Amino acid sequence: MSPFKRQEPFRYVFRVPHDTSFFISGIKGKTLQSKPGKGVLLNLSAGGLRLRTPLDLPDETMLAFTFTIADTELQPIGQVVWKRKELGEYIYGVDFDETTDGNAVVKALKAYAKA
Repeated sequence: MSPFKRQEPFRYVFRVPHDTSFFISGIKGKTLQSKPGKGVLLNLSAGGLRLRTPLDLPDETMLAFTFTIADTELQPIGQVVWKRKELGEYIYGVDFDETTDGNAVVKALKAYAKA
């Protein structure tokens, strides 16, 4: 049995994937703003999320998201830390940057889980 990781944040896995829009806000340290992309959130925590999209994003990509959870609009920004191709789409792991309010994410998730 593996030890419990107390540092690992609460992660909510959506039973039905949750729609999101996003744009690329930077690649390899260069700031930019792409056209909006669409995807679905597979899971979400105070520290990051898992995203599914048909878009093949470049390495070292920063993404800015917009989505609503339990009537709370959230706009986290994060860095893609891993990528996997699955059934013609891409799954990404995204770690949020320090500007993202993790407490607001957790509060919205708790309200969503109660509904």
